[in-house]
Amino acid sequence: MRGVALVGTAIAAALISTFNYLYSVADGVEPWWLPPAVVLGVLCVLLPAAAVLVYLHLLHKRKSAGSRLGSGLGHGA
Repeated sequence: MRGVALVGTAIAAALISTFNYLYSVADGVEPWWLPPAVVLGVLCVLLPAAAVLVYLHLLHKRKSAGSRLGSGLGHGA
């Protein structure tokens, strides 16, 4: 339920910020290139962070799978 609330809140925030930006551009307050620059900057930070998290998750998964396989081999016999 928390995940659904998080996604709903993120969608609402994205819609509000998008329409706020479009209104500012229509008034001539904001430059048109600002959001693409912000999105590019965020992607430059989030994509490497996501890659590291996926790598760590797969590494943890591999270690836990290896420990399960090794425990059933009858060590110490």
